[in-house]
Amino acid sequence: MDYNRVMVYEFDKEWNGKVIAESKDEGLESFFGHHYPASDIPKQARELYLRNWLRVIVDVAYDPVEIVPAVQPLTGKSLNLSLSVLSSVSPMHIEYLQNMGVGATMTISLIHDNQLWGLITCHHYSRKYISHWVRNLCNFLGSFFSSEWFQRQQLDEYEREARLRKWASHLASIFVGDNNPIRLMDQLKQEESNLLNLMSATGAAVCYQEKLLLLGETPTEAQVEQLAQWLAEQSLDHVYQTSSLSVVLDLAKSYKELASGVLYLALSPGHENFIMWFRPEQVQVVHWAGDPAKAVIQGDDGIRLSPRKSFEKWRQVVESTALSWSDQELRMLPELKSIVMRHTEEQLRQAQYLAMHNSAIVRKNEQRYIQLMEASSVPFFTLTNRAFVYANSQAARLLGEVAAKTLMGRPFMSFVHDSSQAEFEAQFQELVQDPLNITTVIGRINKSDGQMIVLEFMLVSVVYGGEISIMAIAREYQTDANMENVYSDMLTQLQSLTTTDPLTELPNRQAFYKELADDVREGAERGYSVALLMVDMDDLRIYNALQGFNVGDSCLQYIADLLSVMGRQGEVVAGRLEGGTFVLYKAKQAGKNRAVLEKCF
Repeated sequence: MDYNRVMVYEFDKEWNGKVIAESKDEGLESFFGHHYPASDIPKQARELYLRNWLRVIVDVAYDPVEIVPAVQPLTGKSLNLSLSVLSSVSPMHIEYLQNMGVGATMTISLIHDNQLWGLITCHHYSRKYISHWVRNLCNFLGSFFSSEWFQRQQLDEYEREARLRKWASHLASIFVGDNNPIRLMDQLKQEESNLLNLMSATGAAVCYQEKLLLLGETPTEAQVEQLAQWLAEQSLDHVYQTSSLSVVLDLAKSYKELASGVLYLALSPGHENFIMWFRPEQVQVVHWAGDPAKAVIQGDDGIRLSPRKSFEKWRQVVESTALSWSDQELRMLPELKSIVMRHTEEQLRQAQYLAMHNSAIVRKNEQRYIQLMEASSVPFFTLTNRAFVYANSQAARLLGEVAAKTLMGRPFMSFVHDSSQAEFEAQFQELVQDPLNITTVIGRINKSDGQMIVLEFMLVSVVYGGEISIMAIAREYQTDANMENVYSDMLTQLQSLTTTDPLTELPNRQAFYKELADDVREGAERGYSVALLMVDMDDLRIYNALQGFNVGDSCLQYIADLLSVMGRQGEVVAGRLEGGTFVLYKAKQAGKNRAVLEKCF
């Protein structure tokens, strides 16, 4: 076709154009890599390029000829010449071409799926006629090039997207497969390159169950935690992305070199768990074909477009911006967002299981308390919110009541003499501070018949009816030796009930932690370490679901018996935390605690 210059021109998302390929006569200035503002090809012109694949101007200096009649007589409308080969073009476009020194043009649209993504633009610096046969060939060329170019892009994108999806699925499996934050963080450290490559990032931050992991080049932990709060507020459907963070968030200006771009994905509904990817600031020098701002002028009648008069290379330095997140990368987020749904479902199942499990423990504890109280000859009663919710007959008689049921719902402090009220209040508060403690209080009590007696109470914190309560055993302050023995025996049993797990009879969580804390303090003072080992039964929830709680409980009891036997051989303290989680520790043997503990297994 022998045009002086042929260019392939590609549109971006804002309809700015860029010359991505060029063939030109020797001696002409190159436009390759130049950017053109969207105002150079406004929306109306782009719509015409969609309707007509080929537009030719034989002579930019042509004299237009009027059409007669200008209005179609049958419809009363102007004739539509958008598909005409010789239709006149906008005077503003003619001025634009004249300012460039162009004498003739041919433009071939590059279209796919009814979307204009680029143009093949031919410029000649004198008038040039193209035959009908060549125009038809160019039409075919435009259609063929559009199809081939799109298919090549699709193939490249498909191959890259397949790799990204594979990485995304693998990373998602890490989160879903292991809820232990320490092990999960170790796995993510090993997968650092995949995690960064997934989003072509230079840094990432992962927060999971209050553990924060920084990979690559990132802001500080404090900055990431502050940024996470802001991103959680800005996110939509658990996602937020920007390539110019410091422009929208002033606090990010201090680390824009590391994180001008950020992609945020929450991994839990409450945004406690999340992933962030970071991209650094990439200072770009954009070469425009003339100053893009001069395409818009301010006149008395407002802002309007104007053909630019200068096309000399104009440099624009773009700062505080990272490379934009691609559509391919953003399409990976649904794969990773599936973590949110799976995590939510798993949390719900786990919460339901723990609720059932804890309810069973509470019921077993209550059964133990009631059996102890009903079988005892010692006065027993239980208070919830300082009111009687249970009492045996001995307690009723001691307080001057005919039957225990007459005590139900009555406030305990109504029986306490004024001179003893403060002492009881202090002991109740002490139990709140230390639920494992068994406190003793001696006070004056007003019986229902008006008689005042002095009683000694042993108070302990328990859970009764699902609420924090106080269980008490009482006796007259001075008793005979036989009653003293009975009272001491009941006190021992009560202490055992409050410090042991009802299923395994190992120390419960609170008792184990208290004993461990005491030995840690002693070890710090005497110079020995404490070795700690945690044992967790995998898939206990599934085992219970398949076999039933009774079979699961038998399994837990068997494991507890083994741990107790092995522990006693090495003076190891064993306890049950919850579910299938047991814990052991060994102290008071400098330098050998770990070895002794490992022998248990």
